[in-house]
Amino acid sequence: MSGSRDDAQTLAAVGITRAGEASGSLGQIFERLSEFERSRDELRSYIVTSMIYPSLLAMVGAGSIFIILNFVVPRFATIFDDGRMKIPLPTLIMLQASQIVQNWWWLVALALATVVIAFRFYIGTPGGRFWWDESRLKIPMLGEAMRKAETSRFARAMATLVGNNVPLVQSLHISAGILFNSRMANSLKDVAQGVKRGEGISQPLARTKMFPPLASHLLTVGEETGKLDLMFARMASIYEEETRASIKRFTAIFEPIVILIMGIIVARWS
Repeated sequence: MSGSRDDAQTLAAVGITRAGEASGSLGQIFERLSEFERSRDELRSYIVTSMIYPSLLAMVGAGSIFIILNFVVPRFATIFDDGRMKIPLPTLIMLQASQIVQNWWWLVALALATVVIAFRFYIGTPGGRFWWDESRLKIPMLGEAMRKAETSRFARAMATLVGNNVPLVQSLHISAGILFNSRMANSLKDVAQGVKRGEGISQPLARTKMFPPLASHLLTVGEETGKLDLMFARMASIYEEETRASIKRFTAIFEPIVILIMGIIVARWS
């Protein structure tokens, strides 16, 4: 996937440069390419940086649960050894999980490693990648942030391509290769077919239901005013800000959820 995106980005640069040579405006072309790369890298860096803390928090939470099950729970398990005390179901589940971790941790680790390797192999296939990309878009909050990030990436690429007189159908094919989500990228094939049929771009984009509704509304205005490149640029700016806001909301909610789960587990044995 990374190789195909690199190829698409190279194709985009070549197409734009050729358009600049034909129009005699190479200086302006290179400025737009530079702006496109800068905006894309800024958004990518923001997303990566924002997800570091939730990832570390999840790892610390998983490690804490392992320590509790392996060291803390066994100390309290002797209370129930006489068998005369009725054990509540949540406590029984915790005791069983603790025994599994103590006696079979290596098997659990091996099973998890096998699942991770098998999963990575599966999503490395075209069908698996398509399923995974589609599933990620359905994750509450995080999926919406991914959709907005892809929309901004698509719009920024289209603004650069269309603004430099690259044909619309060719621009769609190039932009599809730049997207990270294969499900959204695949939907652009239908959009390109709609453009070839003379339907414009806004209606075919709306039919895919892969992009936010505002995107098609903006493109409708762009088609009516003849300023499609400006509407794509506007769309990119809107969804870059929306992506940042969505990620902030996700990270703000993720932290208390992890703390709440850890608090519930600790409270069972405090």
